[in-house]
Amino acid sequence: MGTRGVTTALVLGGAGCVYEDIEAALKLFTPDAIAAVNAIGIEWPGRLDYWATLHPGEKKQWPGIVEAMRLRLMAGHNRPQTWCYKPFDGVDRHTSDWGGSSGLLAVKILIEEGFTHIVGAGVPMTMNLAHFNDHKPWLAANSYQRGWIRHRAEIEACFRSLSGWTRKEFGSPTANWLAGS
Repeated sequence: MGTRGVTTALVLGGAGCVYEDIEAALKLFTPDAIAAVNAIGIEWPGRLDYWATLHPGEKKQWPGIVEAMRLRLMAGHNRPQTWCYKPFDGVDRHTSDWGGSSGLLAVKILIEEGFTHIVGAGVPMTMNLAHFNDHKPWLAANSYQRGWIRHRAEIEACFRSLSGWTRKEFGSPTANWLAGS
């Protein structure tokens, strides 16, 4: 738990800038919790506390949460709590979807879990910043921006981003903001 009731969390998204953003985030703060979305949770070698997905089943570039967890555990990494928008095999908990990508689902989960300062790394919500694992532009990114806008009131005080459209819309994290100043 941070000072004065501040609790921090880092969301690891799937954009190509995720590792660069993670590096910048970890220079700024040590998160109380880390949440990953989709395939980055397989690759991330560090501790994960939460793993969120809007795609619990298999789809292109994603083996589904059951197989993804198996791969994570085979690599010797810890088992995080899994979340989705509905009950599903391999999912520990669920919450409703805000319609703004798995990244926004992770932000929603962290808010529900009581985190006060959430930083997005690799959650730019822009088409030109491709997924880290397939390097193709994410053509649906702009359509998901609507979910973020619809839920601005719920997230604007507690969310900042290190890249893209979300950084422009919600601002960048600063040491003062992370400290609750």
